[in-house]
Order: sequence, then C-alpha cells, then structure tokens
Amino acid sequence: MGIIVRNRRGQLADGRAKSIAALSSRFSEAAAVREACMMARSVQLQNAMIESDSAEIIHLSSTQIVPPWEIVVFIEDIKTNVRMLNLNLSKLPRTLNKPAH
Repeated sequence: MGIIVRNRRGQLADGRAKSIAALSSRFSEAAAVREACMMARSVQLQNAMIESDSAEIIHLSSTQIVPPWEIVVFIEDIKTNVRMLNLNLSKLPRTLNKPAH
C-alpha cells in the first residue's frame, strides 16, 4: 500500500509504502485508508483531508451501512479517527492517485 502526505500547497511532506497480505482489493484499500488515519493520529493532525480512489471505502466510512465482514474492523477504526480528529474523506479519481499505487 502507498500513503502520501502533502502539505497545503500540495508538496510532498511524508509518505509510507508497506506490504500487506491482502484478502482482496477491498481489504487493501480499507487498510490504506486506516493507515492514513493512524498516521494523522500519531502526529495529532486534525482537520486533514484523506483521499482514496476507492469510492466503496469512502462511502462505507461515511455512512451507517454495515461493511463486509473482512473490513468491518478497518471501517470502524476509520470512523473513530474521522470523528476524533475531524478528518475529511474524499474520493480521488484513480488517474490522480498513481503515486500511491
């Protein structure tokens, strides 16, 4: 998975690449958004924007819909961090998310 942190001007500020044993692409996308939330939490970053090219993960993290069993823990962690840190989740077109892939 790839996570990129940019400052307000869009310049690279930090990043992380990590290998995970994923059950599915849904699993890896949820893990990446959760990891981004955990990065924000570790540096006490509030009001940040977290972008993902997974419409499904953004939707599940922004609604009360019960997520598929394999990602329920990730989605609950994402929701908790969004509330605690006032994070914003946004869908990013895959064509603009190439650096993370």
